[in-house]
Amino acid sequence: KKSMKRIMIYLFLAASIVLLTASLVVRFKRSPSPQVNAAGPKAPKKLTNIRVKKKKLDLGKVAINDNATTSFYLYNVGSENLFIDNVEVSCTCTSSVVTHEPIAPGDSIPIMLTYDKKIPGYFYTDVVVHGNFETSPELLSFEGYRIESKLE
Repeated sequence: KKSMKRIMIYLFLAASIVLLTASLVVRFKRSPSPQVNAAGPKAPKKLTNIRVKKKKLDLGKVAINDNATTSFYLYNVGSENLFIDNVEVSCTCTSSVVTHEPIAPGDSIPIMLTYDKKIPGYFYTDVVVHGNFETSPELLSFEGYRIESKLE
């Protein structure tokens, strides 16, 4: 009787892990939308390469009434223009601002992020950047800790 109950619990946990993994794959590995460039409406953009100095940022302690903002910088180290197609965040409490203009080889682009939730405690957000670069989508993340009082 106990072993049957234990088997059922293990089966439930295994099924939960499989479903969670599948939902993450679907969420972050969607196929990108058709890309357009000067060669024509159906021609794909040429791929380039990017470099990101830090893929995970720690904002440290942030007072509840202060903005929890940060930026990731993507450097175009390839030979083609860089286009950012989409920036996804894992939490609705986070917003992003990024230009969709072409970024020339040798230039960089900031992806500005703001965490809005005004609740004390630890926070963490994944940021998924889609574009015409070899490693697309690029997974970035930031974290911090909201505190009640103003920092001095």
